[in-house]
Formats: sequence, structure tokens, C-alpha cells
Amino acid sequence: MSSVDNITAEEAEGGDYESDHISPSLFLFAKYITIYLQPVICTAGLLGNFISFCVFLSKGMRKISSNLYLAALSGSGFGFNVVLFFQWLEFVHIPIIHMQGFCQAIVYLGYIFSFLSVWLIVCITVENYIVTFHLSKAVIYCTVFRAKVVIGILIMFSVILYSGQFWTTSVIEVYENYTICTEVNEYAQLNRIYYFWDTITTMVLPIIITSVLIVAILSRNLFTSQNIGGRDNSIYRRLSKKQKCLVRITRVLLAISLTFVILSGPTHANKLRHLILTELNGAQRPYTLSDRVLQQIFQIIYYLSSCLNIVYYLIWSHNFRKEIRRLLCLIPGQSESGIRGLENRSKTKSNNETNQMGKGAKSGCRTIVDKPTNPKSQITML
Repeated sequence: MSSVDNITAEEAEGGDYESDHISPSLFLFAKYITIYLQPVICTAGLLGNFISFCVFLSKGMRKISSNLYLAALSGSGFGFNVVLFFQWLEFVHIPIIHMQGFCQAIVYLGYIFSFLSVWLIVCITVENYIVTFHLSKAVIYCTVFRAKVVIGILIMFSVILYSGQFWTTSVIEVYENYTICTEVNEYAQLNRIYYFWDTITTMVLPIIITSVLIVAILSRNLFTSQNIGGRDNSIYRRLSKKQKCLVRITRVLLAISLTFVILSGPTHANKLRHLILTELNGAQRPYTLSDRVLQQIFQIIYYLSSCLNIVYYLIWSHNFRKEIRRLLCLIPGQSESGIRGLENRSKTKSNNETNQMGKGAKSGCRTIVDKPTNPKSQITML
């Protein structure tokens, strides 16, 4: 997330740009979807990602490596939406992002969460590819331990890589009583390196890797869907329990990967266009008003990907729906039902003991009943 990704509130009202012609209706469209739609996306993203994070880290779900990646993606999405919310506050005249300290932290966290979200989706797509093409090896490579190691490496790498944002970004006073969070001119060359690196690592490489793997997965599913899903279920029945879990989650993983490619495509293409034009002109080409307005519209489209994942989980993941019902609905009543169940089992056990004692007395056999302190009391006929 670079400093030119979003149009600010002040820039929305006016600013110094190159001679540029833009439709007033397009400008107002970008302004209003930012003011009214972005907070809705942030709220939905915060709520959905928080619920998803809790569900995927629950005891019953965290035993599958894919669920750990999805939990990490939910955590990253939650943080990304927090950053978006602080950026949006500027449009309602709460310019926290232009305060010293907050400026550097928000830009730094924006880079980290963008990097993590993108590469976690790449990891999810790679795991989906392994399950689709090498199911027998998936049990070996798609393990919880490996997922934890990969997630840890990504977090450490992003934290170290983007730490330079704390001194390359600062609050600068443009004129009296007007400050903005922007790049420090002294580190212009370093910021340029960061921008190129961010373009490659969060746009070019992930899009290429994810797109190639998605095409391969879709092609494989197209040719095998009839055999596996319709006329021949014997293959599925021969799979191990873990292999079946991996197969069932592939639809969710594929939907997440496709959503990322489709929704992030426009904003990445626009950034790449600006980067190419800048290099062709031989000097940094400033954003025109059209550039900023188009980028803001594409960014809003991209932000949708941070709040749609829970929809796919609810549609295609039976275990996710089951765990949500347990976490949100059944926990308060579960203890009561459990107590009732214990009471019913105790009554049943007492009745059985009485019946057994009665039968033993009629048959002339002695009946020895274990002491009630033994939780696994049994009736022994002698």
C-alpha cells in the first residue's frame, strides 16, 4: 500500500494536478463510494474476519493446515480493515493519519497486511494445487507444522522488510496549519525502491503464480468432476480421513484465490500502467486527477476482497457453519443441556442397576454394584 493508493479528503476537494479532463460525475462517484461504501466494507470486514479467525483457530478446525492459512488470512484481513478505517476517518474530518506517529504506523501496517494477505492467498492456492494434483503427497506436505513455519516466516519477513517506512515516511507541513503524511524527500530514492519492490512482491509475482495455478486447478477439475462427483465415487471412498478433509476444502480455497485475482486485477493494472508511463517519460510522472479518481474506484473494488471470504466459508464449508453455530448459539445452552444429559444418564443408570438387581434376586444370583465413586460403574453378575 503506497502513499498514492488513495485520494485524500483534501485532494477530493481540490489540489494541484497536471492539466486534466475528468467527468464530474465520475469524480462524485469516486467521492461518494469512498465516503459511504468504504466504512461499510470496513465494518463487514472487521466483523467477518474476526469471526473467521476465531472459528479457524477453534479446537476442531485448527488441525488442518489450510485452516491455519485461512486463520492467518482472516487476521491479516482484520488488520487491513483497521488501516482502511483510519484512512477513511480523514473523509469525516478526523485526520489521524496526518498525525506524527500515526502516519508512520498506519503506512507501515498497511504494507505489512497487504503483503501478508497476498502471499497467504498464494500459499492457499499452492496447497490447493498440491491437493488437486498430488493428493497422496498432500498428507506429507500440507501439515499443520509446515503451515505454522510458513506463516511465521512471512510475518517475520514483512515486519523486517517494511521497517524502513518509519523513517522514509513523515508528517510534513505543506503550508501554515496544513500537514500531510507523505514520503520524505531525503529518502526519495529509497521510497522508489520500496515502490518497485512492493509492485513486484504484492502484484506481479502473486498474480502470475496464482493465475497459473488457478488455470491448472480449474482445468483438472473440469476433466475429473464427472468421474469423482457423479458416476464413480469409489475413488473418494478410498481416501483417508485427512485426504477427504483436504478435498472438501478445495472449493473454498479456489473461490478465495479467484476473488483475489478478479478484484485486485483493476487496481494492479492501473498501478502498473502508471509505473510503465513513469519509466517511459524518464522522470516521475505525477498522478493526474483522473489517475487518482480511477485508482480510488479500483481500490474500493479491491477492498471488497477483504470482507467476502466469510461468505464463501458459509456457503461451502459445513464444518465452518457447524463451528459458528457452536460458538455463537450453542455455548450458553450447551452447559445446561450437558447437565440435563448427565442427570438423565444418572437416572437411567440407577434404573438399570435396580432392574439388574431385581433380575439377579429372581435368578438366585448375587449382584455386586461398584461404588458410586467410580465414574465407570458396572454391574457384575456372579
